[in-house]
Amino acid sequence: MHWIAPSEKDTASATLEKRLWDTDIRHGSQVKIAAAEHGKLRNYGICVWKQGTIEDALGVSDKGEEAIQAIEQGLAAMKKADVKASYPSVAEFLDWLTT
Repeated sequence: MHWIAPSEKDTASATLEKRLWDTDIRHGSQVKIAAAEHGKLRNYGICVWKQGTIEDALGVSDKGEEAIQAIEQGLAAMKKADVKASYPSVAEFLDWLTT
């Protein structure tokens, strides 16, 4: 699937895009592809979320930037052990970045 973003804010397109992604995630194709490529791409310095999207890795259903920013602020205040317990994929990613 190729998605070309509209040049202006289009809520109908945004709703359609979300429905398409949600359908794809429910069928698991995106997750299977991401998990399969995860290890291969790391050898090239590229990290992908095994779950398919960052929203899935963080456990949020909202695809909006505000939801991600709220999680980021919470992560910044957490201890490493708490991040690992609550967001294991994020902890793995941070370990990968620092090694």
